[in-house]
Amino acid sequence: MIDDQRLRAPDQSGRQQRWRRAALYVLAVALVILMLLVRYSLPIPLGERTLLILFVLPITVSAFWGGLGPGLTATLTAAVATAYCLMPPLSDFTIDASYDRLQWSLLLTNGVLVSLLSEFLHRAQQREIAQWRQLKTSEAALKETQHLASVGHWKWDLRTGQHFWSEEIYRIYGRDPALPPALYPEVQQYFTPESWRRLAATVENGLSTGVPYECDAEVTRADGGRRWIVARGEAVRDATGAVVELYGTVQDITERKHVEEQLRKLSLAVEQSPESILITDLEARIEYVNDAFTRVTGYTRNEVLGQNPRILQSGRTSQKTFAVLWAALAQGRSWKGELVNRRKDGSEYIEFVCITPLRQPDGLITHYVAVKEDITEKKRLGVELDRYRHHLEERVTQRTAQLMEASERAEAASRAKSAFLANMSHEIRTPLNAILGLTHLLQRDGVAPAQVERLDKITAAARHLLSILNGILDLSKIEAGKLELECTDFFLASILDQVRSLIADTAKEKGLTIEVDSIAVPRWLHGDVNRLRQALLNYASNAVKFTEHGVITLRAWLEAEDDEVLVVRFEVQDTGIGLTLEQQSHLFNPFEQADVSITRRYGGTGLGLAITRRLAERMGGNVGVDSQPGRGSTFWFTAQLQRGRGEMPSPVLLQDHAAESELRRRCAGAHVLLVEDNAVNREVALELLRAAYLVVDTAVDGQDAVAKARITAYALILMDVQMPVLDGLAATRAIRRLPGHETTPILAMTANAFAEDRQYCLDVGMNDHVGKPVDPDTLFAALLKWLPKRPKQLALLDEHWACLAEVPGLDLDVGLKLVHGRPDAYIRLLQQFIVEHAGDADSLRRSLASDDSSEARRLTHALCGVASILGATRLQALATELETAFGVNQSATDIERLQVALEAEQRRLVAALQVALPAKASVPLAEVDGSQAHETLSRLEVLLADDDMRANAVFRESVGLLRTTLGDVAEELEQCINGFDYWRALALLRTARAGKSAPEGTPR
Repeated sequence: MIDDQRLRAPDQSGRQQRWRRAALYVLAVALVILMLLVRYSLPIPLGERTLLILFVLPITVSAFWGGLGPGLTATLTAAVATAYCLMPPLSDFTIDASYDRLQWSLLLTNGVLVSLLSEFLHRAQQREIAQWRQLKTSEAALKETQHLASVGHWKWDLRTGQHFWSEEIYRIYGRDPALPPALYPEVQQYFTPESWRRLAATVENGLSTGVPYECDAEVTRADGGRRWIVARGEAVRDATGAVVELYGTVQDITERKHVEEQLRKLSLAVEQSPESILITDLEARIEYVNDAFTRVTGYTRNEVLGQNPRILQSGRTSQKTFAVLWAALAQGRSWKGELVNRRKDGSEYIEFVCITPLRQPDGLITHYVAVKEDITEKKRLGVELDRYRHHLEERVTQRTAQLMEASERAEAASRAKSAFLANMSHEIRTPLNAILGLTHLLQRDGVAPAQVERLDKITAAARHLLSILNGILDLSKIEAGKLELECTDFFLASILDQVRSLIADTAKEKGLTIEVDSIAVPRWLHGDVNRLRQALLNYASNAVKFTEHGVITLRAWLEAEDDEVLVVRFEVQDTGIGLTLEQQSHLFNPFEQADVSITRRYGGTGLGLAITRRLAERMGGNVGVDSQPGRGSTFWFTAQLQRGRGEMPSPVLLQDHAAESELRRRCAGAHVLLVEDNAVNREVALELLRAAYLVVDTAVDGQDAVAKARITAYALILMDVQMPVLDGLAATRAIRRLPGHETTPILAMTANAFAEDRQYCLDVGMNDHVGKPVDPDTLFAALLKWLPKRPKQLALLDEHWACLAEVPGLDLDVGLKLVHGRPDAYIRLLQQFIVEHAGDADSLRRSLASDDSSEARRLTHALCGVASILGATRLQALATELETAFGVNQSATDIERLQVALEAEQRRLVAALQVALPAKASVPLAEVDGSQAHETLSRLEVLLADDDMRANAVFRESVGLLRTTLGDVAEELEQCINGFDYWRALALLRTARAGKSAPEGTPR
């Protein structure tokens, strides 16, 4: 075996070789001398004879290590040393004994032969090393060549089953080189199924026939990569002709495959291109044309190959064009232009041609490529289009003039429509304002019962006329795209209850039952509450109108939702006359109803459903109806809303809505100017303002208003807009220029209902807008907003008020808010508290003693509510704490402690009030029907909350029941209702109901 380390050892320099050789000679001599010393030191009695065979070892070692030279040197040294030092005569080179000569000769002969043999072995080893080095160099070159060519070789011994793979095959298959070669069945994992079927069939054929094979296949590597290979193999046969071995190569041809695929695509693209493609050599001889060229020209490939493209010339292309073409090509540039050519059949056609030099990688131009498009039809169409274009320009100019004229007419019509609607609104609202205002004043002053009923009918008729007007204006705004939604948070149940209360009277007269269902919808929503109420009320009013008996159901349910939007479906279901499919088809069109007979029988304009449809669409929803004749209808609409948030409104925080009372308390004596040209409207407004204890001057037009404002510093000016001589807008501009009136509040009073009309008022310097017909509460609220506030002065009735101010735990300011600053009304409420609630603490103690926790909680809750209304802060705090204790189930000891404290505080408060207040006899209440009383009070409360004037009729119908139920409060409640002070009446009613427990079995 040849030492691989020696094979791999680098060659030494020449100097190192010489020193190594010299060291071997020195070693040869040193070994002989060392053996001579060893021989002297051997204690072996050999007589007079020596043993020269001992010197064969250093000679052999020297010859083996150093070859012929060191071997012969060691032999010669041994011969001389032994002859001189060991064989007698000693110290002489003469050998006397024949035995010694023979032994010496053998030593010399052995040394020469060993040296010759060693030299032969050294030279054979050098040849073998050279051959191995050459083999290694060839193997490395082969590996490098295989790597560069992406070729690996393999061998499969069918007798032993052994496989051999070169390194490149491992790389191609992506197999770990540390693993043994994959056996034949394992190789399948490296190929796609289709490639393996093809390759396996090829290999099996080679094994069975011994014929060399070659096959392309697609490899799938473990890393997900794909490669293409060409596998080649050849069989080796034994003496019997049987295949005993396969060997071959695997070459990675992925790049070649990609190039071939690209070339195939390019070839197909060129061949199938709809444009004619032509390739010529530098001498302009045609070498290639595609199918499009043959289709366009009519020539076959064989007819044009080798020809010059001039065979297509028609003679109609200018020579200047050809000169520019060849000049560009001569400079190595591309050329684009049009040529008029001739087909094989003689017909002419026009081509747009792009000729480009084809350059080799070194930049040498070898061919020209021409891409040609037949533009004959395009040129023809271009001429036609130019002709049409000129004609159309004339038509467009003419049509534009017509459209501009039509647009001007449309804008004029739109302006006329807006002006007409504004004038109509003003002309209708102005007398309506007088009708409603005078009716309000008559009812307020008190009239006979028969007159009250007639005034109610007048009010209802006027409001009906106003609703029709509002419907027309709403529809006009919607169709003009001027309707804006005002989105706020609202409580859904209150909207449904308001709609229910608004149709309750009419439904009751017809014996209809109203049901409400909104459980499946979130309680608080965010959207335009006014428009939702309007749309739902339109449906509900129709349901009552067209239903003679049965049930009307107001329903809301959640149709869809996501993170941002809730789609809520509102329905009004009735058991009325129903509709046919033909009637339903045009039901939501403006000014249409089911048929003329229905219109005659039930009345109506047909605007309500049309407005509901527009409102629903504006809120991102839709409308519809499900109905059958004689079986009722379900009208529905959807709206896109959002989740809202809020708190239930407190029944006692209503002072902001009691505008008239608050206006009297805060602004009595304020000096205002009323500017109104209509005498009736001026009288109505004057009475309303004087009823609020304001000092009022009047002006009949804008010029009069400017004159009076010049000499008087008014706290506020109410300005009509449409007036003779000088209108309200011009008058406002003039007043704003007067010294001292730069910031005087000026409020517009106009019957123009459009948003732009209101904006005009603000633009000229007005502060706010009050529409006609004037709603008293709206007017008073606006006055409260803009009139300067005065210091709060509490009028004391008598010495009792001073005593009340000293009662501990009683906040007079809180109590006065309830009665709008009227101490007399507050004193009556305190007296009522003494009469009706003085024994609550005793009742509470008895309930706790009898373990009646339900009654105890009810009494505590009622006492807490009454205390909060009256401003009894200490009593309210103790009642709240006890009510909380009931809710968290505190110990009986804690509850008893709180009850004792509550009882003590109530007794102290009642005692203090009895001292401070004037004496008042308690009035025992008669026995009443609790359910009937509760229903009447609930209905009255809804009407008051909606500012519905039907509250007056309800009170008159049930005045006996209400006086029996409410006692002295009924008298003040009647005064408020007759004076249209609905918010104050609502506060009194809710206070009275909160201070009484419902009769047993009565729902609350």
